[in-house]
Amino acid sequence: MQIKTNWTILIGVLILLPTILGISGDKPQPVLSLRKIFMTPEWYQEQAELWEKEVQAHPDNANAWYNYYQANRYNLMFDKEKTYKDVKAKNLELVQAMEKSVPNSYEYNLMMGDGANSTLKDLNEEIRYLEKAHALNPDAPLTYYSLISSYERLGQSEKMKVSCEKLYASEDYAPSLYEYNYNVLVSVEKDGILFSNGDNDTYPIWVLQHVKEIRPDVILLNLSMIQDLPYLKVKMKEIGVKLNLDKFDLNEILNTIRSQSPDRKIYFALTVADNYIKDFKDKLFCTGLVNQYTKSRFDNVAMVRKNFETQYRLDYLTVGWYDENRIETEIMNKYLHMNYTPGLNMLIDHYETSGETYKAEPWQTLHDLIVRRAGQ
Repeated sequence: MQIKTNWTILIGVLILLPTILGISGDKPQPVLSLRKIFMTPEWYQEQAELWEKEVQAHPDNANAWYNYYQANRYNLMFDKEKTYKDVKAKNLELVQAMEKSVPNSYEYNLMMGDGANSTLKDLNEEIRYLEKAHALNPDAPLTYYSLISSYERLGQSEKMKVSCEKLYASEDYAPSLYEYNYNVLVSVEKDGILFSNGDNDTYPIWVLQHVKEIRPDVILLNLSMIQDLPYLKVKMKEIGVKLNLDKFDLNEILNTIRSQSPDRKIYFALTVADNYIKDFKDKLFCTGLVNQYTKSRFDNVAMVRKNFETQYRLDYLTVGWYDENRIETEIMNKYLHMNYTPGLNMLIDHYETSGETYKAEPWQTLHDLIVRRAGQ
């Protein structure tokens, strides 16, 4: 049996939450990372204006500069009329202003190392800023994220492992995000290639691979990072694939992998944005929390059964201790968990069609719980 699903629940693209932190009025609010919570574009615009007034009144307030930077960055990111170059230009403008006001602050060095300054010559220079930021504030988890991605791009696996260990020890990510991404990882067959979308389906997987040594055989390709072609070509070289590209072309990348490494299965996390996969949706088949990319027919319902019944850790979906009080658990995970529903629907349909209704009932109960918690 072969069942396709194109239902992709997007974390970071389609889910723009209402103002959860309250109506700010004329008082600026902390602008948390998108790893924690999503707000509306209007909220980010309002905060950018409020934090701009704050830095004008107190130019030596590094925290105000950081929040101003973040609010502007996210406001531009969600503006469909703005391009990546627009975001980059505004980021550069702000870090240059920070350099004049708070050059020795943790926040300035963090922003400089976060790819914000397009004048930096190379990744090693970015890392120098990040390492200075870490020295100024050793316990700040934000630095670890940038260090991890920078070390990954440079192929410095040992340093990346150390930063992953620090990120894990910081407990900055809610445990439920590790549970979810564990299930994503085990959805991939041995030596598979997994394309991910953003922070929340990338960093937890890196941590699981480098700290817990869970499925290090899986090649993880973040779709934003691999648009840096030199980095992509290095990753492909690791698995014996030679790319000849002068611009990012996902279809060509997939065809090259299939041609030069046909034994490696290719997967896309269900969190991947639709604009990446719209050209080949008919080649994507849900096997749980991932879509397998293939031109050949196969029994993906059997893979859904295998994953849900023998591979996935699912207890955390029904009961958790304390973790539910975290913002990112309460606000984001109820939507992220909706990614379980396509596979659950397939599983339920399979058992009901085969006359094994009693086997469908517990999966229907789990499905309904997830949907109810998400308010759908």
